[in-house]
Formats: sequence, structure tokens, C-alpha cells
Amino acid sequence: MKRLLLFFCLLSVSLFAQPIIYTVEYGNKPANPPSLTPKWTAAYKGLQNVKVVTDNWFYASRERADAVNADAFVIPGGSTSDTPFYDGRLDNYITLLRNPGRPTIGFCAGLQFLLMAQGGICAERSGEIGQATATISEWDEIFEGAPNPFSDRVWHNYSMTALPDCYRNYASTRNCYISFVKHISMPVYGSQLHIEAMNNSNSAGRAILSNFRNRIMARVFHGIAEAIGFPGEAGRVNLIWWAAKTTAPVTYQVFHAVDVPEVDYSQPLLTTDKLFVELSDLDPRRTHYFAVRVDCNEFVDENTAVFPIRPDGHHTLTFQNGVTIDGWAYDCAEATIINPAHANANYGRLGANGYGKLYWWGAGLVQFPDLGNYLPGKTITRAVMTWPFSGGVTDQTTAEHVAEFQIFQVQKKWREGRGTTHLEAAADEVTWNAAAHDAVQWEIPGCQGDSDRKNLPLAEFTIRGDGSEISFDGTVELPPALVQTWVDFPDSNCGLLFEKTDTYPHRQHFCLKDNDDNWFMNHPRLIVEYLDAAQSQVAFQEKYILPQTCALQSNYPNPFNPTTTIPLTISVSQSVRLAIFNITGQQICELFSGTLSAGIHHYRWNGRDNAGSVMPSGVYFAVLQAGNQLSTRRMMLMK
Repeated sequence: MKRLLLFFCLLSVSLFAQPIIYTVEYGNKPANPPSLTPKWTAAYKGLQNVKVVTDNWFYASRERADAVNADAFVIPGGSTSDTPFYDGRLDNYITLLRNPGRPTIGFCAGLQFLLMAQGGICAERSGEIGQATATISEWDEIFEGAPNPFSDRVWHNYSMTALPDCYRNYASTRNCYISFVKHISMPVYGSQLHIEAMNNSNSAGRAILSNFRNRIMARVFHGIAEAIGFPGEAGRVNLIWWAAKTTAPVTYQVFHAVDVPEVDYSQPLLTTDKLFVELSDLDPRRTHYFAVRVDCNEFVDENTAVFPIRPDGHHTLTFQNGVTIDGWAYDCAEATIINPAHANANYGRLGANGYGKLYWWGAGLVQFPDLGNYLPGKTITRAVMTWPFSGGVTDQTTAEHVAEFQIFQVQKKWREGRGTTHLEAAADEVTWNAAAHDAVQWEIPGCQGDSDRKNLPLAEFTIRGDGSEISFDGTVELPPALVQTWVDFPDSNCGLLFEKTDTYPHRQHFCLKDNDDNWFMNHPRLIVEYLDAAQSQVAFQEKYILPQTCALQSNYPNPFNPTTTIPLTISVSQSVRLAIFNITGQQICELFSGTLSAGIHHYRWNGRDNAGSVMPSGVYFAVLQAGNQLSTRRMMLMK
């Protein structure tokens, strides 16, 4: 009897200790949301003795994960539906991926979704099938006990070709540079390899998943999650963190350093019982580093998660065919191949307008016209250009196979053509020989003369067939002064020239492309950060403002047409209602009604009422109600 009682006691402790895993399944949207009832399993994706809640990705959200008090979010690999990731139907899922509110790990497609949610580009390149060996290039606690290098199963034709700023790459295979990533402050991980399969003795899955379950998931507090600036409001920052997993009384200590990420943890900047804090009057010219620790009698918090931010109040605008700008799809980007074998042929508008894929085997031209129409009077502070590229290192390539990349500023006008074959170009189309066929000759055929393009490249990279020097992911920084010139003097915007020479055995290795693939947004992309010309640079002051219990932040853009984003902050989980009213007090639409977890949330209004009718230009009010609290923001819709 004593042994039986002991068995049931141990069993109850074991069941109580089982963490809850929130995960998703891909595929079509079911008529009703899946049940959120946890089901026990001895092992799920390499995580032992857990309860699992499986949601459909159309319904998945931070709120549904919070509702089951999930200890971790696991993103599986596998096939997905043909639903474009960015068409709006998966917005709640994308929001969950950006800040899941709990330790997270994704495998294969899971890594890709995490990075795409933050603006990363996934392209058809560096495919791997079978077994792959990855080398860990940077240490993290999740690798404790893992072999280095390690080998695990792979099965992917796509991989990441742009790494968002908020993620870092920790491991690479011979073929694939971005193979294991971690968010810079949140315990959010992604592996391109199927480490959960653990199908060989040199697998890293056993160590990584054991560390994830028993060390990272078990941690009471994980530190700062995000630091968010306010467009147009220099010196203002919102800091957000996840709640400590304890019923004991806690307070949160915010730490701050300037220019160097060496935070003095003996001197907290402030203490609060909220899950976020708003800081104002920070020096916008300097980089600020923030960390948060929990003060609790039950344990000592020694996390070192630090988030850097430069609160200059910059705005960000993305130029990429298919991306919405001010309610309209931007489809102006121009691209064409330069093909020396067919000097008078033209290749353009293949990917940009739905005709297929535009492959640049050796050289090509890219241009983002009309920047001056979108950025008049703006001060450009940063510009990042990404070329999705295909192909990659294979088992047949060696160190003797070398690809040399160079990117130049073009100085002569050209026009994207309409050709899809080797036939002769029309009179107004760009060719290898002429910027406008038989009108403006290149000094040297192929846009290589001193007056055709700048002598010195803006960027250059080498990629070897053995996988060394593969860190080029298709993304380069452009001089802000160059884009500023394009904005201020539109006639100077002749775009960029990409050139590649290589000794690879097949031409498809490391070619760049423009691909009409709405799922992955595989078009060349230009991201511009800018300041308003009249935006003042505030001086740093030792003054900080805590937000209200329930508050609306400034919507952006404002004025807007037709869509604006409305941020709101909630200090404790509670029932809230967010609605839009016109100037006469009539309700136009309801954006949300229900329970929200503590933190910052974002909602978009598309300028329509509940029936879908387009609203006229005028003043509207966003009204947030939480309990007996009201918060209001004035917005201007301009047509």
C-alpha cells in the first residue's frame, strides 16, 4: 500500500510538472477553430513528457497560446498550403511569430516562418536532402553538450536569403549559411536542420532539445523581449518583456547603458510591476542598450538578454514588387538580364508581372523608380538592398569553384523591357548593347565603361564551392547618400548593376533572380529608413514616463490613406474594446472586442466600416475601452 501511495504521489508530481507545448498544423482553414485541450504525449518533436495543443495556423495567435498558458511554442517543418504568407489571412500567426510570449523553437519551415515574419526573404537556393553537417560558429547555452560539428536530417529546396536585424546566425552547413538562428533578446530559436529527428549518433537534437526543455523552458524569467521606437518621435521607446512564471510577488528592474552593451546590473534605471515601460527624451543620436531582470525572493535572476535601439524616430519604407505602400501595391521595380550571347535581345518583366522567373546568370540591372514620389523632403538614414538568389554549394563543388560578386552604381538611363526570349528587342527596350535600343550606347558593351557605371563597387563578395565565405546572403548596405541623391534628383536614379563571374561547373549556381512567387516575395527589395526633414533631434534628459494602465499610442501613418496601424498598451490581462468613430460620434467599426494579455498590441484599420464601405476623407477617432478607462486618438483619413 505504501509503495502504491508513493507511486501515485510520484505520478501526480510528474503530471503536474508536464509543460504545455503550443504548436500548429498547416493546410486549409477548418470551419471551426481546433480544440485547445492539451493532450499528453511521451515525446513531441524530441521534447519528452509534455502536453501538446495543436492549433491550425489560420487560427493560431498569441491570445490562443496565452489561453492555454503554454510553456513553449514549437513550429514544425513539413509541407504548407499555397496560402501566400503575406496576403493577410495569416496576420495573427505572423504576429505570434514576431513575439510568441514564450520560449520558441522551429524546424526547417519553422525557421523560415520566424524570419519571414520579421521581413526575411526565403528563396529557392541551397537545397539539401538527406544528411547535412553543420558547424557552430557562435556559442549559445542551447548548444551545451552538442557535438560540433553536428549532423542531422535535411529536406528543403528553399532557404533564407535575408537575415532580419533582430536575429543572429549561429551555425552553417556546407550548402546553407543560415542554418541555426536565435533572436537577439528573446529565447526564440530556429533550425534549418531537422534536429528533432535525431536519426544518427552525431545529432545535436538530443542536447539542443534537452536544453530547450529543461533549461530554457524551465526558466522563470527571460528578460527583455522587444524595444520599439516611435516613427516621427525621436527619443521615445517602448520596452516590453514577458511575465515571470511565478505566483510569488515580483517587480521588474530596467537597466540601461549607452553606446556599449555593458549593462551595470547593480544600478537599475527604474523598477515597475508592469510588463512594459515607455521611456522618453533619450538621446536619439546614440545607441541605447536595455535589459530587464525580475526581483523575486524565490530566486536570483541572472539573465543577460540585452536589446539595442537607436531612438532617432525613423520611419521605414519597403520597396518590393507586391508590397503595399499607402494602400497600393508597389510594382514599379525594374529588372533585366544582360546577356552577351544575345546582344540585341531583351529580358524583363518576367518575375515582376507574373510571367515567370528572371534569372541573372552573369549580370543584370535593377532599379526602384519614383523614390522621390514616396520620400519627398525626407532625410535618408539607412538603405538596405536584397537580391534573392538561387543555386548554391553542392556536393559536386569544391574550393576551386569560385563565384565573385560585385554591385555597382549605374550612371546611364535604361528601361525594363518586355522580352521573354532571345528575340531582338523593341526600340524602347534595354539590351546588352544599348540603354535604349540604338539610342544610348554603352561605352563598353555590358555596362562596364567608366561613364556607364561607377569605377568602384558598392559591395563585393566571394563564395567558394566548398562552402567557405558563404556568409553573403544577398543583402548589402547602400550608402544613404546615394539613395538621398535618387530621392532629391530623380534623374540620377539609374539603378544598380549586379555582376557575377564564376568557375562553377553549372551556370545555375549562385544566380540572382526576380521570381513572381507571392508566398516568399522573391523580388529584389529596397528598405529605406528616413527622418522627416522637420523632425527635431531632442537632447537627452534624465526623465522617463510610465504609460497609463490602458493607453492608445499614436497611429502611423497619420494622416493615412487608406490603412493605418494603431498600437495599444495593456498593463494587465483584461477585457478591452477598440472601435473607430466619426466626428459626430457614430461608430464606424469595431476592430477588437475581447481579452488581451498584458503588453503592446497592434491593430490595422483599412478606412472601411463594418459593412466594408469605404469611408470619406475626414477626422476619425480610435477609442479604447478597458474597464472604466477610456483612451482616444485622433486620426486623419485623406484621399
